[in-house]
Amino acid sequence: MQIEIHHTYCGCDCGCCGHQIEVYPDDNDNRCYQSFDFDHPDDGADYTEFARHIAESFLKEYHPDLLDLVNWDAMIVDVASHSKCYL
Repeated sequence: MQIEIHHTYCGCDCGCCGHQIEVYPDDNDNRCYQSFDFDHPDDGADYTEFARHIAESFLKEYHPDLLDLVNWDAMIVDVASHSKCYL
């Protein structure tokens, strides 16, 4: 199972940004569970811990059966566009 967190825009014309959560539960098929979270980490906070928190919250609410399968050390956190964020 793979989890990816990407800082990105929400897809509308408002310019709002947040974090796209993508969960690929099985390498053998193309399923992808997605969610978008507008939250941002506090200044000085550990980004990886923040990403884990929002991914964990998503899984607890929508896919609790997958929580025991997560290898958090393999989570991909892509925040390259966060430097352009005004929050």
